[in-house]
Amino acid sequence: MYLINNSSPPNSPLPRQFDYNLGVYPTNGTVQQGSNLLTNINVTYIQGSPQNVTLTASGGPDGTVYDFSNQTGTPFNSGGFTSNLTINVPAMAPTDIYTVNVTSTAVNGKTYSNAYTLTVLNAEIQVSGTVVLNSRNDIVPSQIEFVNGNSTYTAAVQFDLSHYSGLIQHGTYSISLPNQQNYSVICVWDGFSGTGPGLLPTEMGTFDWRTLVVDGGVGETSMTRDYSG
Repeated sequence: MYLINNSSPPNSPLPRQFDYNLGVYPTNGTVQQGSNLLTNINVTYIQGSPQNVTLTASGGPDGTVYDFSNQTGTPFNSGGFTSNLTINVPAMAPTDIYTVNVTSTAVNGKTYSNAYTLTVLNAEIQVSGTVVLNSRNDIVPSQIEFVNGNSTYTAAVQFDLSHYSGLIQHGTYSISLPNQQNYSVICVWDGFSGTGPGLLPTEMGTFDWRTLVVDGGVGETSMTRDYSG
């Protein structure tokens, strides 16, 4: 007599599918038009047989370029891999708040995506206003200067003294200044004697109007500052 065993052998455990984690640090940043900023991508191993993982990015203003220091890597159980992502924003990018999607794709198709919030600001802000010198009745403004001590950047607006008739103690100015900077504001004045057009200066001096903070936010293109001395 033969005994027939119809029971099935116990199922063999299936190999664990490769899996990993995608991290983006930090998850937000602010950049000016025509500049770039950096964020760090971290891919860490969870389980399974290690596979290559490829990184991509999309979103942001048209023309944005994404540059990974390591676009493909393999996370092992002994550690993951990191990549620095440089986000290059074009000079004509509209100022706005954008969502950049950082995506990772493994050989087995396992895909993850993390959102990065990108704020784009104007590279320059138009600053305008009036200058009034009322402390003396014999001086006129000849120039207003904006000096950034950190970058040695200096910009100035000259007032047209040739068209002065008598002692005009005020003037208007308009100048484009790099955004997110602090400037020392100095007014140069000329002193005159007599009346009539074509006056010759008899002395010169300056007024120090301390610090101007240029910090235009999203969508801001101009600001007004009036000065007197």
